[in-house]
Amino acid sequence: MSDPVWVLNLDGDDELRDGRPRDVHAALERRPLLLEALAPLLGGGSHLARGARALQGALGLAFCATPSARARLLAAGARPAPTPDLAVLRHVADRRFAAALPGGIPGALVAKEVADVERALADPGHEGFVLKRLFGFAGRGRRLAPPGPLDAATAAFVARALDADGALVVEPWMVRTGDFGIHGFLEQGGAVAGALHLGRVTVQTVSGAGTWQASRLASEEDLPSPLADRLRALALDGANALRDAGYFGPFGLDAIRWRGEGGERLGRCEINARYTMGWALGMGELRPDLSSIPRSP
Repeated sequence: MSDPVWVLNLDGDDELRDGRPRDVHAALERRPLLLEALAPLLGGGSHLARGARALQGALGLAFCATPSARARLLAAGARPAPTPDLAVLRHVADRRFAAALPGGIPGALVAKEVADVERALADPGHEGFVLKRLFGFAGRGRRLAPPGPLDAATAAFVARALDADGALVVEPWMVRTGDFGIHGFLEQGGAVAGALHLGRVTVQTVSGAGTWQASRLASEEDLPSPLADRLRALALDGANALRDAGYFGPFGLDAIRWRGEGGERLGRCEINARYTMGWALGMGELRPDLSSIPRSP
């Protein structure tokens, strides 16, 4: 099989939110360090889809399987790997999908009105809160808010989120003692319908704004076995929910550890139904995505 052709639409969540594609590769070429960080995902022989049909019939893959990514792959002569329907992609990318599952941040809620946000922030038992738009990535679409009445800037953020999306997620701020990830791949149908390939636990370095900076494989010292087992259980629950929603393909789950009553605790903060920056590291030798059987264009 020919080396795969990629569309690295890291901002694919934006397209899922509003339907507008972005010129993703031009932005990447202005940030060579980011492209370098993606090298483990692409592999040595991969190509970026640039519109030329010189790679006829090669497997086409996208960081986020949006309609514009598929169109770009077809324009490059690639045969896109099978992807879920757009409605499924939007459903599982919406933060309400993960928020409805157990194992998240205690006290998190989906706010549909300003009053919901005000009530959450009035809880004196928390140091602060994270307000999250329904679609976002790399720390975008979120705001930290102190407890108490909404200040003007936070009120404006809430108003924009409710007006555009109809809801937003409110999470109590936890003082983190670690950021972790686990990655997987759900197969589409076949003899073993929805077979799951699950990778190793990773430690993530994340900026204060929530932007990924680096990943490395986790050790027992990083995350003791009981918490690592919990993370894998959360990944299995997330994979089952994704499968039930009709999703297949790559995914990642982000979690944080904090000190709570009774000791160290761990909870899920995101499910990313797409590739992630640390996906290839976590999956290691497991690359079922590279053996996807493309449909005819």
